[in-house]
Amino acid sequence: MDIAKSSSAGLDDPKRLTRRGWHTRAAVPMLLWMLAAVVMVNVHRFVPRSTWLLVHFMTLGVASNAIVVWSNHFADAVLRTGSRGHRREVVELALLNAALVLLSVGVVGQWAVPVWIGAAALAAMAGYIIVELGGQARSSLPARFAMTVRWYQWAALCLLVGVVLGALMAVPFGRWADGLLTSHLVLNVLGWIGLTVWGTLATLWPTMLRARADDGTERAARRALPVMLVGIVLLAAAPLLAGPAALAWRLAALAGTAAYLTAVVLQLGPILRAWRVKPTTSFAVLSAAAAQAWMVVWLLWLAVLLVTSAGQAELVASLRQSVPLLVVGFLAQVLAGALSYLLPVVLGGGPAMVRTTSDVFERGAVARWALLNLGLATFLLPITSVWKVTTSLAVFLVLACFPVLVWRAWRLRSHGEARDDLQHQPSARRIPRGLAWALAWWLVVAGLAVAVDPVGFRSMLGSSDASGGVSATGQTTTVDVVAKDMRFVPDVVQVPAGNRLVINLVNQDPGMIHDLILATGQTSGRLEPGGRTTLDVGVVGESVDGWCSVAGHRQLGMVFRVETTGGAAQPSSSASSGMQHDHGATGTAPAPTLDQSRDPAAGWKARVAALPPATTMKVHKLTLTATEEVQEVSPGVQQTVWTFNGAVPGPVLRGRVGDVFEVTLVNDGTMGHSIDFHAGSVAPEAPMRTIAPGESLVYRFTAKRAGVWMYHCSTAPMSLHIANGMYGAVVIDPPDLPKVDREYVLVQGEQYYGAPAADGSPGIASSEKIAQEKPDAVVFNGYAGQYDRAPLAARVGERVRIWVLDAGPTRPLAFHVVGGQFDSVWTEGSWKLRNGTTPGVPGSVDGGSQTLGLLASQGGFVEMAFTEAGRYPFVNHQMVDAERGAHGFIEVSR
Repeated sequence: MDIAKSSSAGLDDPKRLTRRGWHTRAAVPMLLWMLAAVVMVNVHRFVPRSTWLLVHFMTLGVASNAIVVWSNHFADAVLRTGSRGHRREVVELALLNAALVLLSVGVVGQWAVPVWIGAAALAAMAGYIIVELGGQARSSLPARFAMTVRWYQWAALCLLVGVVLGALMAVPFGRWADGLLTSHLVLNVLGWIGLTVWGTLATLWPTMLRARADDGTERAARRALPVMLVGIVLLAAAPLLAGPAALAWRLAALAGTAAYLTAVVLQLGPILRAWRVKPTTSFAVLSAAAAQAWMVVWLLWLAVLLVTSAGQAELVASLRQSVPLLVVGFLAQVLAGALSYLLPVVLGGGPAMVRTTSDVFERGAVARWALLNLGLATFLLPITSVWKVTTSLAVFLVLACFPVLVWRAWRLRSHGEARDDLQHQPSARRIPRGLAWALAWWLVVAGLAVAVDPVGFRSMLGSSDASGGVSATGQTTTVDVVAKDMRFVPDVVQVPAGNRLVINLVNQDPGMIHDLILATGQTSGRLEPGGRTTLDVGVVGESVDGWCSVAGHRQLGMVFRVETTGGAAQPSSSASSGMQHDHGATGTAPAPTLDQSRDPAAGWKARVAALPPATTMKVHKLTLTATEEVQEVSPGVQQTVWTFNGAVPGPVLRGRVGDVFEVTLVNDGTMGHSIDFHAGSVAPEAPMRTIAPGESLVYRFTAKRAGVWMYHCSTAPMSLHIANGMYGAVVIDPPDLPKVDREYVLVQGEQYYGAPAADGSPGIASSEKIAQEKPDAVVFNGYAGQYDRAPLAARVGERVRIWVLDAGPTRPLAFHVVGGQFDSVWTEGSWKLRNGTTPGVPGSVDGGSQTLGLLASQGGFVEMAFTEAGRYPFVNHQMVDAERGAHGFIEVSR
């Protein structure tokens, strides 16, 4: 039965809106959200909550618009009710798109009201779908495949519940937050989208094959629906059992995964049978088939995660990494496949025009399909960051072709440019030719990645000669090496000279990425926590040194050595190997030095030190993205710094006692990073864990005490990560804090200049200088002497408050304003002096303070008023550090 064509009679009635006219109009929101997703891919680094926006633009904007339009179309077809007009779809589309706009505004602006209104609109749309489809089914005559409507109703119910859970995520729920997120994902993806897709494929798949659906297709759909619903219920409920009942939620989730997978297999039976009968290789069929395969892969992946994850937090972090698989592998491909078949049919125009518009979607079909799936499979592998970027770019370009093809098909139909000479029977060479083109393009992408990141390429290949010219014995020595607690265990292995060495390496360090590089050039590649690999060193004829190349790990003792026995063994020189050890290697150029007489680079601007007042917001949501960037850190000195949101120090957060902070940490770097908020009191294992590149985590805490609190990366070696820029301040106002005329915040940090890397790129902080406590510069707000060139401003008589934090990692801070006196001092949770009076000390009046003394990680603030105009220097009165850059001016005018 050709479902797409069976409803054509009613829709072609000239008294009603034509199929072409309606679907052209109805496709506009979908295409607009598709365009918004394309834009977001290119500007995501500059947009708050960009990951949320991108995912929801695809799921709610693109997919849900398509679901609303086409589920109504198929409901009309299977129930044989003809077109009822399009009032229902208009209402549903209006609610859907208004909801997504409101949700996007609310999430980005952190405003609760738009979020709740948007969620209510989505819930109203889901309820409206359930009621309207139920009424249509009751008024129709018995029809084959009428059960498709039940799939749509249950999908809408999943959306309704999923929306409620999503809205609840705006409220702090402590340990329940990860469970709510997981349930929300299950209900919206496997429920709303999954049920709709599988219910539609029961009838659409035979139609795409241009074959008649057999009785087994309908029977399989009837059996699969209740099984799939059981799977969804178990998977959605299981996360809420987390905590004391850890085993219960794992078992429930595994049972749910098994049930959902069973339902998918039931559906796949008739699908594969029909494909064997008519092995069509149209783009629609290839794309929809690949989507189903990726869903099976994701379900199997989920089952493995449920068994291996240490807990809910780790499971959620891993599920976040599966988003590309779901969005690109399943969702984007099933939409592309279905629409490439349906759009030519509904655009109509006669058989010749349908063939013409269908041919548009077949252009480069196999090559596009193969490159997308090959690129996605590559992206999911443990490859370097540069390789992920180039691979994702290739996949993005393939996806971007689809809206262009839609526009091209619509243009041909609008101009009536039908062709009768098209041959729609693919040649036998179509598949191999398309695969060859895809492989060629993938090699171009790989070549680009090699050109940009040759070190990453060498580390992925591994293997070079360590024989030292000795003859092979034909024997193999196999050793098991474990990376844990920032050590290799064992860290020395002995191999008879001439034996082949095989190392089985396992990373058992929670949250830490490690690798093993030998001085002769062999490398294991980077391993995620729990990862394992085999390093075939080959024939060993000399002693060889090895180490972990992740920045700072070697300095903390992650070294390894292969020693030979039974023959002369000279140590292999790492210097002679020519290997560039990521950030750890240096070239021949010396480290830069501080010269404060230089001028900053053109276009330089001082960091704004003014502190905005605290808002009335009670829940603060923000994203901190860990990046690795080259920046000027003092006049004429560039370094490769590690940052939160591209700045050193990271952004200043401010709130009041009782406020809730929900911080999403995104690791957009090339090594493991983490975050530790001193402003929160939480068990550190989960929120402060190190996450791998590309991963993210959510850190929630309630500010229960006032203070100038430090936050920083806590990944080992912590001193290196802090010294290289990963620190910032959280200001929590004391409850009785009076207003002042001006507020500034100064964060002291230390800089330890490292020599350029072997490829000439600026170096990172020197681990040796950090260990020796010999900074090259001590600075306020990330740049030496910047407030000499851009003084802080004040007026005579104004009350000025300066919040001060010593981020360290080592040096103390004695904050002093030359020519000024502090009449109020607050530090580490209490007033030391307030308006010249010492709190709790009777008769203490006219008191003052000259210095605010802070150790590393301590903070406070001082207040003063200036009686005369002039330039008042402020310094760290540890004078050697003032001379290293910890100084500036306050410009006081009348």
